[in-house]
Amino acid sequence: MGFGIKTRIKKYLTSRYGLFDELINIRISPVGFFCNAACPMCWRMNISPKEIKGAVKGESSRLTLEEYKQLFADIPKSIRTVDVVGGGEPLMFPKISELFKIVKQKNISGILITNGSLLNEGVIHDLISCNWDKVRISIHAASSKIYLKIFGVQYFEKVIQNIKLLIKMRGKVQHPWISMLFVIQRNNVSEVIKFARLAQSLKVDEIEFDSLIPTNLSLMLKPNQRKNVIRDLIKLKSVLKIQHNINDVLEMFSQHPLWSNDGKNKDYHKDKFCQIVQSNVDIGSDGNVVPCCIAYGYYKYSNIREKSLERIWKDGRKFRNELLMGKFRSFCYKMCNYKLAKK
Repeated sequence: MGFGIKTRIKKYLTSRYGLFDELINIRISPVGFFCNAACPMCWRMNISPKEIKGAVKGESSRLTLEEYKQLFADIPKSIRTVDVVGGGEPLMFPKISELFKIVKQKNISGILITNGSLLNEGVIHDLISCNWDKVRISIHAASSKIYLKIFGVQYFEKVIQNIKLLIKMRGKVQHPWISMLFVIQRNNVSEVIKFARLAQSLKVDEIEFDSLIPTNLSLMLKPNQRKNVIRDLIKLKSVLKIQHNINDVLEMFSQHPLWSNDGKNKDYHKDKFCQIVQSNVDIGSDGNVVPCCIAYGYYKYSNIREKSLERIWKDGRKFRNELLMGKFRSFCYKMCNYKLAKK
C-alpha cells in the first residue's frame, strides 16, 4: 500500500471516527514574557505598549510549580515529548530545575530551548542528574558583533563558555543531547558557514537551522540573500561532520514563497494540510492552551485551570479536523513558517 493511500486512510479515519487523534507533544512556557534579551525578531519586541503592559501583568498569574505537578499527574498517556520553551527565557522560571524533574518523573522525553546565557553550573548539574534529553541553545550568530544585532544584548562569550561547561560536565554521558540553533535572517545570513564551523569546533551534537517567523518584516531575507544562503547550505551539507537538518531547510526554502506584507501567498497552502496541530499543543505561562506557537493571540482551545488537558484536546477536535482538511485560518497564512504536509 503506497504512502499516499495510507495517509489518506489515516486522515479519513481521524476526521470521521477520531482514530489516531492523539496528543503526542506539548510545549510549555513557564515564563510568558520576561527575558534577559531584546531580540528584534521576537514577538516581545513587536507588540504595542498596551500589549506589553498586559503581558507583564500576566506574569503575576503564571502557572505555579504545584499546578505543573497537577498537570503532569493527569497528563495523557499518549504524551511522548515535552518542550520547555518560553514566551521569554524559560531559565528565568524560579524553580526550573524542579520542573525538569517533574517532566522526567513521568518518563517523558524533555527538550529545553534556551538562549543559554543562564545555563550555569547548577542548572547543568540538575539537567544531567535528572537524565534530561536535549538542550537546544538559540545563538543565531558566530561572532559577538552579529550576536549583539540579533539579541540586543551581549552574552556571546558567556554563552560559548556555558556550552563548553555543559560539554565538559556531561563528559562521556550521552545526555543531554546538545544542539545549537541558528534562525536565518537578514542580520546574520552572512555567518551561516562561520556558525557551522563554530558549532563543529565546540563539538556539540547537532546544528539546527530555521527560518524566521515574520513578526518583523524588516528582518526577512532579501531575494539575493535567500539565493546565497541556499548556496551556503548546500556547500555545508557536503562537509559537516555532525548531525544537521540542512535537507529539511533546503526543502523548506524551495517550497515556501517569499513573504509579503500580507503574509505568505495562499497558493502555497492550496495543496497542503497542517500536520503540526494533529499531535501538538502549546501551554502558555498563564495556562492558556493553543494548537501551535503561532496561534497565541489568535486562537485558544481553553485554559488548563478550567479543564483537564485530555478534555481540552478532545474539545479541539473540530479545529484540528478543519486544518487536517486544509481549511486554514488567516493567522496560518500570515505567520506560519512550518513545512506543511501535502494532501
